[in-house]
Amino acid sequence: MTETIVSANLSSQKNAQTHVVCCIVARTNSTRLPRKVLKRIGEKTMIEKIIYRMKSVPSLDAIYVATSAHPDDKILCDLAERHGVCSYAGSELSVIDRILDIARAEQATHIVRVTGDNIYTDSKLLDRLIRQALDEKVDYARVEGAPIGVTGEVIAVPALQNCLLRIDPDLSEISNALYVRSRHLPHLRYRCLGMDGRLHLSNG
Repeated sequence: MTETIVSANLSSQKNAQTHVVCCIVARTNSTRLPRKVLKRIGEKTMIEKIIYRMKSVPSLDAIYVATSAHPDDKILCDLAERHGVCSYAGSELSVIDRILDIARAEQATHIVRVTGDNIYTDSKLLDRLIRQALDEKVDYARVEGAPIGVTGEVIAVPALQNCLLRIDPDLSEISNALYVRSRHLPHLRYRCLGMDGRLHLSNG
């Protein structure tokens, strides 16, 4: 199956200098709970709840369901279309390649990474994180001090491209993500949004 982008008219660009794209990273091949993102909680599936929350983040210019070109994942592209957001079916193995493909197609300046099973991702907290990351021109920002799973990550596209050149292709996506988050890449301007409402350098 070839890589495919399906676009949707979601919102106009808010700022001529920035273009912020949300990537909801999701697949159906979870080993512990197959098709986890399609499990229903109440009337909506997990990924539908996240799409709904992301649509209420005013600082986002586009929303994508970032999945793979595996035939089993086509259902996620169909779901994205039904809900009026974009989708991309790319690499089965590399999340970072999927995200960068979307960034190139959108000419994005920043990517907001959200995982497809974090149903408690908070739209207001995420909007504050995005706005402050843009204001302070940081390369990478996340929330610190809040429960795990209530927010995403804001990443400047040039920084993500730089990270791709430095990470170990033999490591798993999770290991590489932990490597980036541990601030072993000193060229990054890495900040965390604290519960005091300010961005600061993480101690972790």
